[in-house]
Amino acid sequence: MNKQIFEHLKHKINNYLEQHEFNNAIFLADKLYHLTFHENIWTSSQQERHYSEDEEEVIFLLAQAYFGSCQYKRALNLLTNSFTDNFVLTSPIKCFFLAAKCLEKCEEWYQCLSLLGETDDDFEKVIHRTVTKENLSSLYFLRAKAFDKIDNKIRAIHWYRETLVLDPTYFSAFEALIEGNLLNGEEQRNLINEIPFDESNIWVKFIYETKIDNFNFQDNNCKDAFRKLQLEYNLGKNHDVMCSLAEKHFYAQRYTQAYELTKFIIEDDPYNQNCLPIHISTLVELNKKSELFELSHKLVEAYKDSPISWYSVGCYYYCIKKYASARSYFTKSTALNAQFLQAWMGIGHCFSNENEPDQAMAAYRTAYRLFTGSHLPPLYIGIEHTKTNNLTLALQFIEQALNLCNTDPLVYNEMGVIYYQWKLYDKALEYFEEGFKLCPKKDELSSVIKVSEITNNNNSTDSDFSSLVTQIWEPILFNLANTCRKLKQYDRAISLYEKCLSYQPKSAAIHSALGFTYHLQQYLASNNLHKAIEYYHKALALQPDHSFTSTMLSKALIQISNQPLEFLFQEDIIEEDLSTTDNANLKINNKYI
Repeated sequence: MNKQIFEHLKHKINNYLEQHEFNNAIFLADKLYHLTFHENIWTSSQQERHYSEDEEEVIFLLAQAYFGSCQYKRALNLLTNSFTDNFVLTSPIKCFFLAAKCLEKCEEWYQCLSLLGETDDDFEKVIHRTVTKENLSSLYFLRAKAFDKIDNKIRAIHWYRETLVLDPTYFSAFEALIEGNLLNGEEQRNLINEIPFDESNIWVKFIYETKIDNFNFQDNNCKDAFRKLQLEYNLGKNHDVMCSLAEKHFYAQRYTQAYELTKFIIEDDPYNQNCLPIHISTLVELNKKSELFELSHKLVEAYKDSPISWYSVGCYYYCIKKYASARSYFTKSTALNAQFLQAWMGIGHCFSNENEPDQAMAAYRTAYRLFTGSHLPPLYIGIEHTKTNNLTLALQFIEQALNLCNTDPLVYNEMGVIYYQWKLYDKALEYFEEGFKLCPKKDELSSVIKVSEITNNNNSTDSDFSSLVTQIWEPILFNLANTCRKLKQYDRAISLYEKCLSYQPKSAAIHSALGFTYHLQQYLASNNLHKAIEYYHKALALQPDHSFTSTMLSKALIQISNQPLEFLFQEDIIEEDLSTTDNANLKINNKYI
């Protein structure tokens, strides 16, 4: 064929490919292909031949055009029929890699592994053909992804790690490990230390550090990374960095701060796929039903085949307590993307709220199998067992959660709940105290990077931590106070109850427990019966039908009329009466959705 015509057609095809005009590219590439090959190479009787560079280029251009137009099977058929004699070793590396990408798009993972080499020895033969670092890292990642999709998590983790060691900027491998919850908190920190960053990409290390270990609320490396990205690299307003900061606030229960960040991102980039899941979850926690309804419709109209769109719809129905509808949409989301932890957890939460513990645990178990590095599935399996009073099994699962994440205060709280119900109060006290120590403090992230500085919102509530103390601090403090009371550490219990009241001043349970503690002190010859009666009255003003408080108020009023103490007050009986109330208040009902 005339060289001038060949170069002209190749130039036009490349232009169409760059412009994503794949139909035009196919039209010209098909003609170029048949002008180049005068014989029909599709016949099975044809012997293997060696192609010139121009001929290889023609085959690749046509396959690339097929691939761009989503005709993956057609592209694969062209490539494999063009290089019939040991395709793995004889085809050009770009054709080999394109064939592997076709199998990836077709989700034929076993065939993809067969092409790349099922054993490490076979894969060694493949990688010896590669001449560039970029080709090699892409093959590493594709091999890792194939193992991941067939649930061979150990080998998947190994090759994801190898990808990052070879190319520290290969974010897809990092995202698969972290967002896919394949590593626990400690393993995530070790991963950062394994990656060989240099001066040219050290900023990537800081971004990675902002994305790991979201339940470690006292991680100084994370705070330093945020500071450096903002001050040294001027990336404080980068959407990816802001999204990482929003996740830190969300998991620390600072929902208002998380919402301000995600709202800023979504207003600028309405279809940001990285930000949408955390934004949707924040809307649920803040009960912004109208905004969630509007967002869900917008996403379904724009991306009806996206799992995030249907997850958003499910969250809306979850928010309005229509759990059956919510569950159906969460299920649809997992059908579109089985690697969607939030949707699996949503299914479990729906069953849990409908008092279906067996089905809830089935959803959590599926999540546990798919996301081996996340502590949330075993934690919630343990919570369901606690609800059904199967405390031995509950302990086993919550201990597994603790092994995966030893920095989440909710895990320690649930451990304390189990030992409290077993009346092992000293052990319960240890876990409640450890959980309290791990609770995020008010100035941990706001002292590093203020939301108002990023969003330019002067009305930002950087100092408003009511959501934090309500969702994490107050229940753990209350449980800790109950345990101290059981151990007859009445002064400390009173101090903790008063701290709880500063967070939830309208809680009848706290007023009642505080009054009861003062009542117990009276049994030890303290003169606090008037205070007990005062708090009983406050509790009944907030919840008039609280039977235990009414009973105790009657006893206190009779007792203050100088009736015999032994007859009117029997501590063991009263402690037994309160046990049901204690246990009801020991559970933290917050759901990480």
